[in-house]
Amino acid sequence: MVLLHGYQDFGHTWQQTVNCGLLGQFDLVAPDARGHGDSDHVGPGGYYHFMDYAADLRSIISQLEFSRLSLVGHSMGGSVAAYYTGSHPEQVHKLALIEGLGPPTDERAPVDRVRNWVGDAAKRRTQPANRYETLDALTARVARDDPRLPEGSARYYAEHSSRELAGGVRELKYDPLLRAMGPRPFQLDYAGEFWDRIACPVLYVHGRDSWYNGISDLEERLLRFRDLRRVTLNNTGHMIQRDVPDQLGPVLTSFLAD
Repeated sequence: MVLLHGYQDFGHTWQQTVNCGLLGQFDLVAPDARGHGDSDHVGPGGYYHFMDYAADLRSIISQLEFSRLSLVGHSMGGSVAAYYTGSHPEQVHKLALIEGLGPPTDERAPVDRVRNWVGDAAKRRTQPANRYETLDALTARVARDDPRLPEGSARYYAEHSSRELAGGVRELKYDPLLRAMGPRPFQLDYAGEFWDRIACPVLYVHGRDSWYNGISDLEERLLRFRDLRRVTLNNTGHMIQRDVPDQLGPVLTSFLAD
């Protein structure tokens, strides 16, 4: 099983969910996507397009030995997993998407989006990564951003999302260039071409209190999957694998085990 994290996240986001059911049941791989966590940044002239992540996933899978392959993706990782499954349907046994059906539709004209991306990307390339004076300060920020986190989790995520510099300063690991919104907006017709080709069972998990439920065409997106199961988890927003790993772990185990 390959577990794919979301935007500005990292592989360690899955640890508690793994501990709540997946550990010992499957051979697990949870990579840091390019530009995230401990993976390299793209460097001068590069950018982070969704299909770059799909190509990276193909590279990872090509190095694995397996009899059956399942993919689990949260948010951006779900989009990547679905693109990959649609383009390689013969490889994937089951697919679990945790609020991973693409971002909200962008109504701006494509030329305006590209113009914004060109300028914003140039600015982001010269920006340093965000820094915090201490690990405690970063922990407080993580807890403030997601007050639903289980007790003690905020420090774990603060530590793994950053590296320590001189004097105890913590610098976030992800590439600041990721904050530049990409040049190509989400297009349902484009994504749907991939989703239509997915033959395996698909699980869609969403949080009852998540902003993601407000996507205007969400139901239309879900209708593109031919073998779909849906699960709603309580007491969580968008960061389901962090907020309620005790709920998510058993759900994934049940879906993926047979």
